[in-house]
Amino acid sequence: MVPKARCKVSGSSMDCLCDKLSRLGFISPVMNDSEIAAKIDDIIAHAQRRDHPLLLANHLSYLISDLMRANGIALYTAYQLEGYVLALNRLGYTKPAYPHKAQISTFLECMNLKLLAHIFDEAEAVERYREFALESARLNVEKRAHYIMDHGGAFLEVQQDQAALEKLKEIRAKGRQKKIDHGPYHDESFPWTHFNIEEALLRKLSDPNFKVEKPNDARFDELIVALELADY
Repeated sequence: MVPKARCKVSGSSMDCLCDKLSRLGFISPVMNDSEIAAKIDDIIAHAQRRDHPLLLANHLSYLISDLMRANGIALYTAYQLEGYVLALNRLGYTKPAYPHKAQISTFLECMNLKLLAHIFDEAEAVERYREFALESARLNVEKRAHYIMDHGGAFLEVQQDQAALEKLKEIRAKGRQKKIDHGPYHDESFPWTHFNIEEALLRKLSDPNFKVEKPNDARFDELIVALELADY
């Protein structure tokens, strides 16, 4: 009989509760360099096979979230990779071959990426994610009250609105006390709670010289090439 693998955190031979908790953000996943490389190689293989784009997006999103929880990836690299997650998921709600629906969370992801593009001073990306956000708002199937969607595209330009940024910051600060039925919330989309977009934009408003580093992480070069070549 083959013994069950033990959890790297708890040492338990049970089905790994810690893995489940790490997905929910209660604990950080434990990954060494070889495990990270193996996950990257696996996603490269999915991209080269041109697997279903939503499946590829799911694998990539899990890699990003796991690495961010483990402090194993720079924000800028994660932002670059999340752009591919959005591009792949976008196929699901814009192409008839991939029946998927744009939701409020879709708009929030586009909005967050646009605001991050402002932080990184990437004008082309700002325009791209603005267009994607407006597109997702038109295609959104969740027609209900929501603290951001009720204001149309106003929050897309929040980078210059100190009062609106303070409001978003206040909502984020409520953490797990936020009412579930009022969500989804902007900090439940990339970059989740790992980076405070509103705080960074407020700092940028008060200090034009404020910058967030944009390092080049060579570990992900082959993955980015594979994602670029995965033409759907």
